[in-house]
Amino acid sequence: MSEQSIVPSKPKCLPTQITLYLFFAAIFFTGSIKYLAGSLLAATIVAALIASPASAQVMREKLSFTKVYAYLCSAFLVIVALNILLGRSDWEGYGLLITFPAAFLIAMAISQHTKTAGLDLYKVLVATSSAHSAFLIIVSFAQVYIFNIPRAHGDISTIDFAHMMTISGGVTAIWLYQKVRSAPTPGHLLSLLGWLLALIYSVHMTGTRGAIIVFIPFLLGLILINLKDSRSVAVRSIPVLLLALAVLAALIAGSDRFEQGLSELSQNIDSQVYVGSVGYRLGLWAEAWKLILERPITGHGLLQFRDITSLPDTIPYTRFNHVHNQFLDVWMKAGVGGLIFIIALLGLPAIVGIKLFTNDISPNVGLTLIYLGGSYFVLGLTEVYLEKPGATILLATYVPMLLVFADRKMNSASR
Repeated sequence: MSEQSIVPSKPKCLPTQITLYLFFAAIFFTGSIKYLAGSLLAATIVAALIASPASAQVMREKLSFTKVYAYLCSAFLVIVALNILLGRSDWEGYGLLITFPAAFLIAMAISQHTKTAGLDLYKVLVATSSAHSAFLIIVSFAQVYIFNIPRAHGDISTIDFAHMMTISGGVTAIWLYQKVRSAPTPGHLLSLLGWLLALIYSVHMTGTRGAIIVFIPFLLGLILINLKDSRSVAVRSIPVLLLALAVLAALIAGSDRFEQGLSELSQNIDSQVYVGSVGYRLGLWAEAWKLILERPITGHGLLQFRDITSLPDTIPYTRFNHVHNQFLDVWMKAGVGGLIFIIALLGLPAIVGIKLFTNDISPNVGLTLIYLGGSYFVLGLTEVYLEKPGATILLATYVPMLLVFADRKMNSASR
């Protein structure tokens, strides 16, 4: 079925149009010029608030999965609000109360504008992600090869920078992959290969192991899809994907960061003394599990890890705000409700994505939703993002926008 939207007509709401433009600009600079990105994002939120009467029309549509997402976020925000009222929260709780509602308002405003303007919502998101990730890739090469910075990080932390590049770059990679599946011309094949190699190498330059690992199941999944595709043209992209996988394997094998990580892992297993970044994570996870068992239902509050743990300050990893695992961190702080939320938050787009892809309703959007849920799951095994607005904004805007698109496509297919 065609991915094109309805015949274009004149936009009926200027604030929704402004929201889209500001959002594009804010995401473009996210990770590279943080103060400019923050100012643009604040302006986007204001525009989305002004546009809320018009964008409220979106929720009057038959949008089953989008409403499930809204109810899910609302339930979690009730937990957050209760923690704040009970004095069990610091800045993290207030950040969550702002980030998710603001991101949802932005997503609904853009969804409304694309409908009234006859734009393809998916292509709008791809354009945003492509511009964003391309700029981050350029920044990565510039920092490492021009400014001699050991690990590319943009204007934020290395980990958050790598996460953003992985997410936005992956969305673009899926769009290019689908173009190859539909028409495996030499130009499309070279575009996919070039983008994958540039993206993988740029993430490699950050030295962020958790982000690099995301590409292993990603590439293997795309290869598996091609192997199961009965069309002969689908096989033509397999060499491209295998080459990208081989380059990824070579980068991992030659990476000092991965070699150091394996050494630390072996040392910590043998001596049970938590040293190095890997050892610190093992120590954090062990302590988090103990704290979870103390209060598995209610959690200890949306506080920094060092304010929750009773470990002495002499232990190096007690200085961290979180436990470097999103699932353990939200369970430890928000209780079992927080754990259910993060699992459902990542599981919902994956489930909807599988439905879209397997039923051939919108394979592009289906794979993108699967990637968003899957990549954030992998990233969450060694890092956190809910407490970081910059890292969360991509998840909290991309997912509801694509769910609106998915609901509309499924409604259209069922008529």
